Amino acid sequence: EFRWFVAGVDEGFTNPAVFIVFGVDADDRLHAMREFYKRQVQQADFVQEAADMTAEYGISTVYVDPSAAGLIAAMQTKGVPAIAADNAVYDGIQAVKGMLAIADDSRPRLTVDPSCVNLISEFGMYAWKERRTGQVDEPEKVNDHAMDATRYSVKSMAQAVTGSIFAWA
Repeated sequence: EFRWFVAGVDEGFTNPAVFIVFGVDADDRLHAMREFYKRQVQQADFVQEAADMTAEYGISTVYVDPSAAGLIAAMQTKGVPAIAADNAVYDGIQAVKGMLAIADDSRPRLTVDPSCVNLISEFGMYAWKERRTGQVDEPEKVNDHAMDATRYSVKSMAQAVTGSIFAWA
């Protein structure tokens, strides 16, 4: 049973438009439970899909790529509680990594439903750029759209609840 729901969004047209629903359970674990992942979707259709999923799940906050101001405004007009996400890339990746780590009870704090096939696929393809010096310090910007939506949700929620009961905050 989930106490509340949030979503993460990465805008796209040539790249996929992504909307991932996350449930927060009684143990404050985050569960990616449903995804919309589609290329060449018109913004109006994407906003309607977001509105439908928001109503279906009672989503309280939708974390959107902060560079997508027009999408945020369009979603808000349709009643979607969209806000600009925290887009700190490295910190967000570390937050997701921390959520995936096995907790003291032998379970991770972030799980992914098997139906979220694109998110699962992107987890497997996520790669870091390698510089000529051999240092690796930033992700490749390819096959990362569901990962970005996940990062926006995890990092923004962690920032919003700092000092709360959330173990991952």
